[in-house]
Amino acid sequence: MIFYQETQSLVNQLLVIIFMACFILQLIYWGGVYTRLPAWKPRRSGIRLFPVSVIICARDEASNLSRNLPLILEQDYP
Repeated sequence: MIFYQETQSLVNQLLVIIFMACFILQLIYWGGVYTRLPAWKPRRSGIRLFPVSVIICARDEASNLSRNLPLILEQDYP
């Protein structure tokens, strides 16, 4: 009975040590992650460009499309 109690006590101490080691490692990891967040700044490219869709409604407009469509397709928008 005494041997069982001593073994159980050693196992409990070992589990507490393992738990504390894991807890300290997690604190160090999360401390490293969250201390960098205040220093993070988003990239600024100057002008914020939104995506654009060009919709051309044309019915019986073959002559206008042949004249204006190349000009529309030549536009450069990133």
